[in-house]
Amino acid sequence: MKNKLTVKRIYYSVLQVLTMVIFLPIYVILCGTLIHICDACPLSCSCSISMRVKCQQAEMKDIMNNLPYQVYKLEVERTTTNYLTAVHFNVSHNLNTLEIYDGYITAIENKTFSLLRNLQTLNLTRNRLRTISKEAFLGLDQLINLDLSHNNIQSIDEVFYSVGKLQTLYLNSNSLTAIPSKAFSSQRELRYLQLNGNEFQSLIGSPFQGLTSTLQTLNMRNCGLNSMTSVTSIRSLNRLDLGENSIYEMPSNAQLRSAFPYLRYLFLDRNKFTRLADGQFSDMNLDTLDLAYNQLDQVTDTQFNRLSVQNLNLSSNVIINIGEQAFQLIKSVVNLNLAHNPIGALPPELFRNMFSLRELNLSACALNSLSENQFKDSFLITLDISYNSLPFISQGLLDRLSMLNTFNIQGNPWHCDCRIAPLKQWLQQRWQCNPMIGECSSPLCMSPQSLTQRPITDLTEADVNTCQPEALSSGPDVGMASGLSVGGVVLLIILIIVICILCWRRKNNKPGGQFHLCRSPGSDVTSHNEDFEKSPKAHVKPFSDGDQVSIQSDKSFVVRHYFQTMVSTDPNAVTGPPERMRRDTFRTTYSGSNPSLASSAYSYPIGRETAI
Repeated sequence: MKNKLTVKRIYYSVLQVLTMVIFLPIYVILCGTLIHICDACPLSCSCSISMRVKCQQAEMKDIMNNLPYQVYKLEVERTTTNYLTAVHFNVSHNLNTLEIYDGYITAIENKTFSLLRNLQTLNLTRNRLRTISKEAFLGLDQLINLDLSHNNIQSIDEVFYSVGKLQTLYLNSNSLTAIPSKAFSSQRELRYLQLNGNEFQSLIGSPFQGLTSTLQTLNMRNCGLNSMTSVTSIRSLNRLDLGENSIYEMPSNAQLRSAFPYLRYLFLDRNKFTRLADGQFSDMNLDTLDLAYNQLDQVTDTQFNRLSVQNLNLSSNVIINIGEQAFQLIKSVVNLNLAHNPIGALPPELFRNMFSLRELNLSACALNSLSENQFKDSFLITLDISYNSLPFISQGLLDRLSMLNTFNIQGNPWHCDCRIAPLKQWLQQRWQCNPMIGECSSPLCMSPQSLTQRPITDLTEADVNTCQPEALSSGPDVGMASGLSVGGVVLLIILIIVICILCWRRKNNKPGGQFHLCRSPGSDVTSHNEDFEKSPKAHVKPFSDGDQVSIQSDKSFVVRHYFQTMVSTDPNAVTGPPERMRRDTFRTTYSGSNPSLASSAYSYPIGRETAI
């Protein structure tokens, strides 16, 4: 036994000696290197044992001249250097990553980085770059990642021809207005291109020449684009983001499928689409389709026909009509977002056969009811029906939500009577606090007044055992009924105003401000001014010599005399003298010293009611 213990001790002792012999030199070398790095650390910089150096507010020349060769990552924040030249990098270094950000650099001259042959990542974000020389990146044969974002670059003509191994390029938030046809002609390995926040508006020619078979991700948000034409030549795209532009028309389904056979992520949110063609995305296989914040007003039964998509976002449009089969022919939908649309009412079987649906957002859709079979074939895990006009939820609907983990229902005008009992029971059994989204309190009753602001879970059996008859009869469409009532009152008021205006105008258009219908000859009411005839004051009769009456009153008398003549039973009236004789007799009898009356009387055909 003792011999075995002795052998073990000897074995461990030998092992310790060998370990020290092998690792001691390595340890000494590392310590010496660290001491050298710490001693040689440039001013205004901090050096770490991981061969990383970070400097602030220092001249690039001073930093590079005192930088140890072994350092592989250098970060410089707010450098005082205004432009970069080869003088700042005149010593060879082993740098793999160089980051110069938040500074005041305005230009980069030719061959500035030619001695940094091992550099793979160059970050010049958030400077004031305006000009980059044609050969600024000459010598960076191993460069993979280049970040020039958040500068003021206005042109990139042939800037990248010398960095043929680039895989990631950030040019977002600059002042680019055009992309020359040969700007990316030498980029045979570029996979990711970020162009967000420039001012392209429209791109002419072939701006992505050289990228049509390699580029996988293209981001062009907020670039003022009004068309998708310029990007349809990049067949290799897997992810295309054209959100926050002014695009109003989409290529046809055939053009989309031909242009993007490998596309999986398509972001077209915050554009100006108003309608989608039927079958717009047919036979496309997408992971995400984002059409939020457009001006779409309807979803027909065939717009998404035969589309395979997992995440479909139609939120914040103006959708008011949804076809009953709008989503039934979409394959594999897992997440559907219809929030912030004035839908009002959903077709009862809108989500039928959507067996893969797990997350549904119907927040702020002006919904006032949900049918019991609304989610019949769905196995929802997350459901958001917040900020609608739902007064209660039926027991049948809740029974179909057995798999829910997240149920967002706040912001509804819950009416706490017998119809709220199913929701009360469901909440008491399954409600859980979710501090991440601020749901740590039970929904509150909004009516009746006696239960206002009472948490639904605190309601007693007595509170939910009875229902008010008027509440049951009125149903959930109280808002609609109120709107119709107000609309009816407004229409009635408008009708009364129109009638009053017509009467006022007709009254003002009549002589003397009065209007009378023609009556029989014996009637006391005539079609001329009665106030004038029946005035108690003495006045001259209408057709005496020296009359000074108005022509309007004379014409009225002529018409009255005409109607009296027509009802005369005197046979002589029928077999009287010829027309010419009657006119002469009339002129002699009634003209007197007033020739205007005679002329006006026989100059019009008999029977014409010109005096009315």
